[in-house]
Amino acid sequence: MRIAAAGVLLFLPILATSAILSNPGDSTICDFTSACSCRDGRLHCRCDHDESVRLAGSGHDWLPTTIGTITIENCREVWVMGKALEKLTPLRSVTMSNIAMLYLESEAFSWDTSRVLDSYNNPGIDVRIFNTTIVNIPAYAFEGHFHSVVLERVKIATIQALAFSNIANNMETLEFLNCAIETVEQQAFKKFNLDQLKFSGGSIDVMPSYSLTGITVRNRLIMEGLKMGYVRSSAIKVDGPRVFRLENCIIDHLEGDAFKVTTNGPVYIEDNSFPDLSYGVFGGISVDPRYLATAGRQELYFKNNTLYRFSDFALLFNTSGFRPELSRILVDRPCSCREVQSWISKLVKFSSLPPPVKLERQMTCSKEQGYNILIEEFERKNCTAAAGQITLVILMIILTLVALIVMCLVGFYFYKRHSKKYMNVPTNDAINNRLSVLSTNSNHIIVIPEGRVYRETELHVVEEHLTPIPPTNVSQHV
Repeated sequence: MRIAAAGVLLFLPILATSAILSNPGDSTICDFTSACSCRDGRLHCRCDHDESVRLAGSGHDWLPTTIGTITIENCREVWVMGKALEKLTPLRSVTMSNIAMLYLESEAFSWDTSRVLDSYNNPGIDVRIFNTTIVNIPAYAFEGHFHSVVLERVKIATIQALAFSNIANNMETLEFLNCAIETVEQQAFKKFNLDQLKFSGGSIDVMPSYSLTGITVRNRLIMEGLKMGYVRSSAIKVDGPRVFRLENCIIDHLEGDAFKVTTNGPVYIEDNSFPDLSYGVFGGISVDPRYLATAGRQELYFKNNTLYRFSDFALLFNTSGFRPELSRILVDRPCSCREVQSWISKLVKFSSLPPPVKLERQMTCSKEQGYNILIEEFERKNCTAAAGQITLVILMIILTLVALIVMCLVGFYFYKRHSKKYMNVPTNDAINNRLSVLSTNSNHIIVIPEGRVYRETELHVVEEHLTPIPPTNVSQHV
């Protein structure tokens, strides 16, 4: 017994020494972190005491290669190291929620990057991140095989170049739902295929040129309820969507050809607000020539959009592949008779067709009372009325001048007539002088019957012949 006991006592230091000298990587995150537990191929980390979690493919807290599901919630900090998921062949989903700060290294979500798997339909993994703050999404953070990547209510300071790249072609969806993104670098999303690309809600401060480039969307490209600051030329270059929807967005400034989208179907641009538009912001949206040859021209709906400041022909549409349908365009500026004609003639331009007729029936502007009015109605009630009033005033002035001229002519006519009638009629003094016995101008003594003076209406000399009274002999008796 003593020998046996001595042997046991001798063996215990050997075990301790072997434990100390053994590889520290033999312990996993399930052994090292109290907040995490591993069971039935599932890793579940719930940080109830403000813990931090580190996901790594090696080291003292490495991830077991048998893990198929990772769920992390309510942690103060989570670190995902480079290639942490690379060896997890059974992995199918990663879910993180309510993370105060998520730190990602390059290749953090790199999984199954083997090109051999492109030859068959591998489902890939699902990555879902909710209600989390991410300081930076570095280059190659997402690469390999993904079924879906969904970020919801996530604050992102920067998405670096090539953050989403080298993604296998069987990806189903990439969605940003109510995310606040401050900076997107050039080529942040580059060269991968997927069924659906969706930005819904949230905000993006600046999208430089080639933010999305070389992206092929097989089904739907959706941008809805999104607040965007400055979108530069060729910021969104996407090929192949069967449906492109730009709806309920507020985009402060759009440069020309901001959207370079080649579609295989219709386009819906509806219920948006565009405070500042450069020339031809939608001119880069076109139909794939191969699809156009078989399916013909597609519909492009531009409805219920609000504009404020815009360059001439800001709404340029490619009519070689689309049949644009425009309605309910609100120009959020005070109505002006001088400006509405410029809006009607210089806002919309078709690349290969005449401009739309009766555009004033589809456009509204703001009245001073705070309500909107159709431009056609505004012109009829204000611009046409003003022109009519001016015409009426001019007409009244002309009529007044004509009346004055006529009155002057009539007055002059009667004045001349009156002058001709009375200019040679002798006055009473002249008549009296001629009738006077002492007058040298009188040759006869005229006896006017009944002592009256007669004047003819016309100046005629009426000669009266008087028979002289023969003298009578008066005998006087003395």
